[in-house]
Amino acid sequence: GGSSRMLTISAVSCPDTKVNLSTALARNVVKQGDSVRLDVTLTNKTDQGLPMTLARIEIPGGLQFQTWQLKELREKGLIGFYETRPRQVNLYLRQLQPKQEVKLPLDLIATVPGEFTSQASTAYLYYTSEHKAWVPGTKITIGSARRSSQSIEYGVSLLGVTTAVSLGVKTRDSLKMALNGPLYWPEFLSTT
Repeated sequence: GGSSRMLTISAVSCPDTKVNLSTALARNVVKQGDSVRLDVTLTNKTDQGLPMTLARIEIPGGLQFQTWQLKELREKGLIGFYETRPRQVNLYLRQLQPKQEVKLPLDLIATVPGEFTSQASTAYLYYTSEHKAWVPGTKITIGSARRSSQSIEYGVSLLGVTTAVSLGVKTRDSLKMALNGPLYWPEFLSTT
């Protein structure tokens, strides 16, 4: 029975569409600077070969595709060619064999911390663009790579003297300059 199969078609996919699209992010929570794999799977649902097919993959904010990888997919013959926009990768396949499934890996780099959701991605035959398969937007949470400067400030106000010494800073003003912000300063140091 086909009931156990996960269907990734959302309600708005056209029933006449001849292709199926799925997008799966390896992890939904990453750190800034990490690479995360987005698996794009394009499937020919029919028993016939299909002409040029386009997968328009929307990338969440905070993630960056890598152009060298798109070139590699083209050189390996997995795609015919590609186009990119800041939040979008368009993958063109010259043809799909009957029932063929094509997996296209995209390794995305997390560049900006925050929570992001992309637009919905879509796939369709290039010459019959009214019949589209849609998948919901991709969600990602990107954690900051470094501790925020706030936690450094708290650390300094708690450690007071020790931090000042370890920074090799003798006076309140130069420490303030070193950390670039107003700090609570222990009373017993206010004579320096």
